[in-house]
Amino acid sequence: METEVTHRRLTRDLKILELLLARSVSATPPWKETQIVRPAVDIVDALTTKPSYHSFNSSGNSTPNVSIQPPLVPQLLPEYSLRNADQTSGVRSIPLVQSLKEAVKQTNGTGLSEKIETLQQQINELMTSPHGHSSVKEISPAMKAALESATTVLPESVASIQASLNSLNEQMSSLQSSFKQQNPHCHTPISMKPNTVSPHTTVTETPCKPYESYETHVVSQELKTELLEFIQGVSSEFVSADSDNSRELLYFGDYSYRYPGKELPAKKPPQILMKLLDTVDPKTDENRTLQANSCLVTRYSSGGSHIPMHRDDEAVIDPESHILTVSLGVSRTMTFTNNDESQVETLCLEDCSLLVTSRFAQDFWKHGILPEHEDMPSERISFTFRHIAPQFINSTILLGDSNTAKVSFGTGQGTLGAWVPGKRVKVGHIEALPDAKDIGPYRNIVIHTGINSLTSRHQQRSDAFLIHTLEKKCIDYMRVYPRSKIHLSMLLPTRMRYLNDRVDGFNRAIIDMSYKHKNIRIIDNSIFGRNLSDAHGRWDVQDQRPLVSDCFHLGRNGIRIFAMNIKGAVIGKGVSQSRARFNSSHGSYRAAFGRARHQSAPVSVR
Repeated sequence: METEVTHRRLTRDLKILELLLARSVSATPPWKETQIVRPAVDIVDALTTKPSYHSFNSSGNSTPNVSIQPPLVPQLLPEYSLRNADQTSGVRSIPLVQSLKEAVKQTNGTGLSEKIETLQQQINELMTSPHGHSSVKEISPAMKAALESATTVLPESVASIQASLNSLNEQMSSLQSSFKQQNPHCHTPISMKPNTVSPHTTVTETPCKPYESYETHVVSQELKTELLEFIQGVSSEFVSADSDNSRELLYFGDYSYRYPGKELPAKKPPQILMKLLDTVDPKTDENRTLQANSCLVTRYSSGGSHIPMHRDDEAVIDPESHILTVSLGVSRTMTFTNNDESQVETLCLEDCSLLVTSRFAQDFWKHGILPEHEDMPSERISFTFRHIAPQFINSTILLGDSNTAKVSFGTGQGTLGAWVPGKRVKVGHIEALPDAKDIGPYRNIVIHTGINSLTSRHQQRSDAFLIHTLEKKCIDYMRVYPRSKIHLSMLLPTRMRYLNDRVDGFNRAIIDMSYKHKNIRIIDNSIFGRNLSDAHGRWDVQDQRPLVSDCFHLGRNGIRIFAMNIKGAVIGKGVSQSRARFNSSHGSYRAAFGRARHQSAPVSVR
């Protein structure tokens, strides 16, 4: 029973000691009362409950005292225990409370009394110092009594005292962290760490896997024999890929293929390669309508033969296509790394296996076959099938509203033609623009949307917010697809004159935004004038008159002009930003430079 009382008393007095020493090292006392001390446990409770304050007499007993105004909680927190005593009281270079915490951490159950004696010596130095606080001298008998009783603690109770001290240390640590959250501007020491991360650093996205599928035993032994006999017959036609003679190449295809460092001429594929393609192509996608039209045959004569890390991201490759690789011969290991090399994967390409990758993955992953043992006698033959065509350098994805619904891709009358391949994705509002990873590696990204955002009644947005959202999306597209061009189509006029004033201002903001980014182009639609005329709007077929009830959509003639503007921008015949600014001002030089609001009449188009 006596041991339990001693343990409880020592725990209480150590809490008093810690708070008292925290007060003693501060330059200015946090409160005026010198005989009132709050135990540390009350400080923890003060964060959630109303604390009780106690008065301590010379015998160390505490009695409630409600007549004295309690100090503020932030002033009692361990902010004062973290200050350097040399800058405040001039007594010691290390605060005494820190010594108490070191005693809690370093005591193993045997040196508790020695640590307490050290604290007693420090207290005596503090009391004799001329800088000591008056409250230390008045409450010193209570501390002395606690320390004297601590030296007579029985050995079997040391473990329980140690557990209590550890609990006290945890409470004080949590209290310090909570105080820093509630008082971010407190004068506590700041730990300075070097900033090694640039503020312009962006997180590298890897939205896909390096390959879509891998299958073994795809090629039958009969077909393998035919292929090896074909390779033996055309062995003299192979050319070295580089000066190091790392591998040998043989190309077949409808179009020439520009390989890094050289251009391989077009050559009609033999029947055996078409037979191989018919065998492996259905395993990629049953819904595909376009078949690969080129085959690059690569021969690795030994283990030292290799291909460095690279991407199959040539502009002439169909952005929506798959890339098929068939392996024959000795197994070799292919390595994949993402853009920042934070992810690395390896895959063993076995004999008669099929590897399916996508053109989309080439923008996020590199691949290669590293050299192995030079004395490896067996060779490996790979057949890589791609769908290539020169017009894919103008591959286009159109992100547009309902006015772009009649803009058709393909060949023939009423389309953008064979030299502008691509697809359209419906985007009704600026905020509905898709993420970059959902677009694909198209060489041209055309954006025509915004009129629905200006006229929306459910979510009314300011022009500044819409321009900021549009610019943020464009920056995201440029970051993921740095070699793609972004074409911003200016908003078309409407039949509502009051809305056209806002359309004009929004178009000028688009042009201003495009000046800040060199990879953003402008599709100039100023040919439609300031108001949607009958010549460009929709017509009522039955009554043979303009459909004036439709204030936003283009008619057949308007869609033709609009599609020609898009095609001209994609193939490089569009106007510059400066010319677009001048055209949007309708011939007013002052309005072109933003010096005056133009009042010109609508431009008539024949």
